[in-house]
Amino acid sequence: MNMVMLAGGLMLLAAVLYITAVLSSLRTLKTWHSVIFLCGFISDMVGTHYMYLVADGVIKLNFHSLVGLFALAVMGTHAFWALFAGLKIGKTHELFHKYSRYALAVWLIAFATGIIMGIANH
Repeated sequence: MNMVMLAGGLMLLAAVLYITAVLSSLRTLKTWHSVIFLCGFISDMVGTHYMYLVADGVIKLNFHSLVGLFALAVMGTHAFWALFAGLKIGKTHELFHKYSRYALAVWLIAFATGIIMGIANH
């Protein structure tokens, strides 16, 4: 399996995990949601690393790279926040659910632009 296919598969896995975690946790955040958030984040990080290797270790500054790096940071924040929101300390639980929608939107923009750029370049 070549590196592009592996990276693409990991990004697709991240999409499935992240969308599942966000949509299934909209009303109540459970422990398994936190696990899925973390697995999605790890899958996205590893997939992003493989894409970086495919690009010979060069990050081209464009809309996708900027949104993608921002989305990765948002997703990481979201994944670790899920651990604390599950404890229902203060308003972390309420704010988590509001943040989830925006975090997913940002991540989906990065995911879609990656697909579009991949198709355009090949």
